[in-house]
Amino acid sequence: MTRTSRPNILLLVVDCLRADRAYGRAGGARVPNLLDLAGRGAAFDQAVSSATNTTPSFTSLLTSLYGFRHGVRSLRGYRLRDEVTTLPEVLSAAGYETVAEVSGPLRREHGLDRGFARYRYRVKGKSLFSSFLGGLRRRIRRELREPWFLLLHLWALHRPRKIRPGANRPEYGETIYDRSLSSLDERIGLLLRAVPRERTLLAVTGDHGERMNEGDRDPENHRIAARIPLLENWLENRHHA
Repeated sequence: MTRTSRPNILLLVVDCLRADRAYGRAGGARVPNLLDLAGRGAAFDQAVSSATNTTPSFTSLLTSLYGFRHGVRSLRGYRLRDEVTTLPEVLSAAGYETVAEVSGPLRREHGLDRGFARYRYRVKGKSLFSSFLGGLRRRIRRELREPWFLLLHLWALHRPRKIRPGANRPEYGETIYDRSLSSLDERIGLLLRAVPRERTLLAVTGDHGERMNEGDRDPENHRIAARIPLLENWLENRHHA
């Protein structure tokens, strides 16, 4: 990235991202894009999540506070406290256009839209494996006013995991999780082609880890997961027909 007083900022939060599978190389996932980002910048080999589920840990990422301070203590039923300042509020005051693209449990009722000029919540089926990716690439190239802060929350590694057609093979990882990670890394690579890398600060993190179990090794689960992107594309085409 070239020197600039106010670079764009892309904060990429991958739900259920495990550091040992992404960067420790356990499981044999193919993650050239994630490894390239780590090689180009700084990688932290220790991180502790503030909670074991998405909403409170995500709120901690935006506030630098634990749940008992920011008020979001569990997945549902809690709201960000009024007196707490968020990262997008700080960046908005500094002249950034602040945009969030979120999914899963990160709905507006938790107060997580505070400080964002646009807070787009997408339903299941809208992922980097669907037409959402193309729309997001267009918005980055044509709509965002620099300097911008884009928060992108990705749900692909969360159950039910998504594997692209053709990647449900051992060379893409030992488990359904690893093959899903390989598939997601490929889509992240496509996304990053739309980002002006020379004037953008990129940060990648997870919100919390993910437990691996025997179900991740079930061949039938692999076959079901491999069909998910095909089903999503069919639904997208039906919607726009």
